[in-house]
Amino acid sequence: MMDRDQQIEFMKNAEARAQGYLDRWMANPEYRAALLRHLPPQQPPAKAGSSNG
Repeated sequence: MMDRDQQIEFMKNAEARAQGYLDRWMANPEYRAALLRHLPPQQPPAKAGSSNG
């Protein structure tokens, strides 16, 4: 079983690997277009002074 430090290191390595994959995909115009085509529409950020209640 992994200890806490090993788990943290494992997660950091996995995050770096996934970011590398994404960077390479986004560098290819065909992959970039396909990935962006399936993203949900972006919502504008909520105003700082508004409240919902």
